[in-house]
Amino acid sequence: MAATAPSARKPIAAAPSYGRRDVKQHRTPNTAKIRQIHSALTTLEKQGLAEVPRKNAHGHRDFERFTLMDEMGRGSRPTPRHYTTPDPRQKRFVGIPVNFFLEGWIHILHPSEIATWLTLRFLRWQFPGEHEESGVFLYADTREKGFFLKRDAYEDGCAILRDLRLIRQVQKAPDMEDLSTNLSQDGIEPGQPPRYGTHRHQLIDERLGTDALKTAITVIERKIADLSVS
Repeated sequence: MAATAPSARKPIAAAPSYGRRDVKQHRTPNTAKIRQIHSALTTLEKQGLAEVPRKNAHGHRDFERFTLMDEMGRGSRPTPRHYTTPDPRQKRFVGIPVNFFLEGWIHILHPSEIATWLTLRFLRWQFPGEHEESGVFLYADTREKGFFLKRDAYEDGCAILRDLRLIRQVQKAPDMEDLSTNLSQDGIEPGQPPRYGTHRHQLIDERLGTDALKTAITVIERKIADLSVS
């Protein structure tokens, strides 16, 4: 995605194709989502990442009784390895609001923008106080060695996320203590900042509750209007 405007090139949740037998059925967003969920569960089952019991001898799946498996699969033993919900108190996990998926943001954002957004979420997870007070940020060494994000991808990602108002840039007060997040052998920890400054950001999770496609179109139209004026 270019840095000038978010792209709507990726498909959003839409009604799947129907055969002749399905034409008589009412096509609604709700039925489309149900069919997509059923399709996703079928795919996960084939990959060994879910189990969907059968309703009868004909093999019809009972999707309401599905069970998710561990991220590494069910395993080779008779007793499957079921998925367990991560403990939010463990900082190696990052919480993702469900609206990121339900409102279509995962379809609108480019992979590098999602990586930037997840990186900022991780920093907020690690440093919640600093995020709320003055925003979180990355220096080049941490960004490239810890998150494998190149400068252009990260800066363009932040610009798009700001345009979509998923994050806000925070102006740091001059008298506040400057902290950085640099890599160490044990992971990420506060360290000494270099001589130059950097941009701080805060996440705006409330924005995830808006329709991603409509939001992206509005931003694109505004940017086109600005170009026309200039």
